Amino acid sequence: WVHSRLRLLVQAVETCSGGALIAHPFPMRHQDPNKDPNLHCIYFIGLGPAPPPPGQQAPPRGTLNLNPAVEQFQMMVTSWVNRADNTMQWQPGMEAQVKHMKRKDLPAWAVPPPTPAALAA
Repeated sequence: WVHSRLRLLVQAVETCSGGALIAHPFPMRHQDPNKDPNLHCIYFIGLGPAPPPPGQQAPPRGTLNLNPAVEQFQMMVTSWVNRADNTMQWQPGMEAQVKHMKRKDLPAWAVPPPTPAALAA
């Protein structure tokens, strides 16, 4: 369910940033080895500056508030309605957390080992 909504988060982040950020989703499902794999999964989205329009310089870096995009995503994920009978499917314990991490702070289990080509470069 969450996986199918990631594209909407990507679109909302890019829109919310006013085109200053471009999102790179990594749709592979990751498992934290310390959590129950039946109840917990992790997806990553990389963020980077959007390229400037041709002939223009990149705008100065500043602070961007992505809270509206994140809040919209969390509300969408937790508002799961069964289309067959229109009942709310959310149950206590079902939640979606979004947090900012720098690449250097990613857990070791989430970083793929370098390829031989990358090691040779």
